[in-house]
Amino acid sequence: MKVTTRSRYAIRALYALALAGGDKTPVSLKKVSEMESISMKYLERLFSNLMKAGIVNSVRGIYGGYIFSKPLNEITLLDVVEVMDGVIKPVDCVEEEGCDRSRDCSINWIWFDLKNIIENYLSKITFYDLVYGLKNKYKVEE
Repeated sequence: MKVTTRSRYAIRALYALALAGGDKTPVSLKKVSEMESISMKYLERLFSNLMKAGIVNSVRGIYGGYIFSKPLNEITLLDVVEVMDGVIKPVDCVEEEGCDRSRDCSINWIWFDLKNIIENYLSKITFYDLVYGLKNKYKVEE
C-alpha cells in the first residue's frame, strides 16, 4: 500500500501545527506553509477535510488560525490517513465488495492480516509521540 501525498502532507502539516503550539493557541496556515514548504492552496484543502473530521478547528480574527480540537495524544496517524484516503486497504479484497473470490480465496487472510498490522501500527502513533520525540517507541524490527 502506498500512502498518498494527501496523507503525507496532512501529517507533515499537523506535525508543524503541533510544533508551533497549535495544541494551545491558533497557528496560521501561513506559518505551517513556511515550516513545511506546502502551498497555501493545498493546505486550505487539507485543513478543510481535517476540520470536517473534527481534528482541527479554525479560529477567526487577527490572532486566528487553526488549533487542534483534541489533545495531541488522542490524534493518531491512522485518524489522519483515514480522513485523507479512506479505509486502509493493501488490496481490494479486504473491502466488503472488493473481490468476488474472497470467500474462496485460500490466501486472503494474508491481506487482512497486513491491513490489521498497518492499522495497528498507525493507530499507536499519536501527534504527542511525534512532537515529544518518541520515534523509537514503535520501531518495527528489521
